[in-house]
Amino acid sequence: MLMTVAVYVCLLCVYHQKQYKHKQLESRLQNLLYSSTAESQPAVAEVLDYFVKRLGSPQSATRKLASNVCSFISARLYVLLL
Repeated sequence: MLMTVAVYVCLLCVYHQKQYKHKQLESRLQNLLYSSTAESQPAVAEVLDYFVKRLGSPQSATRKLASNVCSFISARLYVLLL
């Protein structure tokens, strides 16, 4: 039973670390997208290019992350263009 609890706690820690990293990525992308400086425009293009390339990855987790990021960026860009 103790081993099961330890495994559960470990999995929970990994989950929270991933959530934290996801929030950091989301925050950084939002800062790039909402920044009005000319320097941010190439950065957004580079980030989008990086993740578009990852859409063709053989690993499903990489494709899923890339799809989520591309959707996030395109939704924010759509709002900005309105």
